Amino acid sequence: MNWLFGGRRPQSRTHDYTCYSPIEDYIFEATDNGQSAYLTSTCRLPKSGDVLLLPDGTGTVCYRVVEIEEYLDTTHAWTALLEKIVD
Repeated sequence: MNWLFGGRRPQSRTHDYTCYSPIEDYIFEATDNGQSAYLTSTCRLPKSGDVLLLPDGTGTVCYRVVEIEEYLDTTHAWTALLEKIVD
């Protein structure tokens, strides 16, 4: 599919979830090791490779979308597997 983009990969996008409510807009579930997580939402659908900015106490944590699963019902919900971006 590289030919669709002139040999370039499509750029990833950054989605800022710090303005969303973790109760009303999304569900965040960290894994045991803390380096990955699952996020379920009905907000705008990210793509693999996109970055999500999520609130973490008084700061912000960055996660990269590894995989997306869309639910084919009327809610337009999706779940993303995330990996923590470490500086």
